Amino acid sequence: MAQKGWEYNLERCTGCHGCTIACKAGRFRDPQESRILRRFAVGVPKPVTADYFVPTSCNQCFAPSCIAACPKGALVKEANGIVTQRLDLCVGCRRCEWACPYGAIEFDAENGKVTKCDMCFERQEAGETPWCVWTCAAFTLNVVDNFEEADSGDGAPPTFADKQYTVPAIRFTGPDM
Repeated sequence: MAQKGWEYNLERCTGCHGCTIACKAGRFRDPQESRILRRFAVGVPKPVTADYFVPTSCNQCFAPSCIAACPKGALVKEANGIVTQRLDLCVGCRRCEWACPYGAIEFDAENGKVTKCDMCFERQEAGETPWCVWTCAAFTLNVVDNFEEADSGDGAPPTFADKQYTVPAIRFTGPDM
């Protein structure tokens, strides 16, 4: 099966956090606890319009460092390339969180385990789109069903971690950084 990945348009995102709210609501979690989007300033000469948002959802990497860091095998790369969790195996050691160069894994203090985007694996298996893609009014984020490894990190802004570490399945479109 082909690797699934993301295409993200840096120019279209307004930072409304609709994706954050939809993700957390769809997963029955508190939207206030999420940090799916981060805001970065690119700077002069247009400081007002130079801000852009970078997603911190899981990039479904070709070589995920989080899987290698997990001592219990709680993270698994599925046949379609999506990295999923086995929460029953997670001991909350947070090694995967520290290993992810994109900040895509969060510690949930309430249950003592980590949580991450799984690209709405079950929704996609049922033929539906991820909550974040489904709700985005600006059509900023899209799923790429046959993501090519050569496109890893294309167009990434300067704040994005070097793609050589994990070969993320995300490409960016929009303004040249």
